[in-house]
Amino acid sequence: MDTENAFEIINNLQVRGPLRKYQPQWSTIVISYDGNIVDVIKHKEQPSLKLNKEHLERYPDTLQITAWPGRFNSVADLERVVKESVKLGITY
Repeated sequence: MDTENAFEIINNLQVRGPLRKYQPQWSTIVISYDGNIVDVIKHKEQPSLKLNKEHLERYPDTLQITAWPGRFNSVADLERVVKESVKLGITY
């Protein structure tokens, strides 16, 4: 998945304006260690540790970043955080 598509999903931009507020507000961005975004998983509530563990089991050898609409100001901001996560090898 490209970063622009992930940015749109995180911010619910694929949905018309008035309907965005009814979309899930939380996302888990799944990133491979080579820096590719594997998936963006939407959630109605903040992801719990149990749910994060389930994602790691479903996507082994990946990193995760929790996001919500507005967390990233731009596609470039999202790209920077993804690269930083891979470089440091950490999950946010």
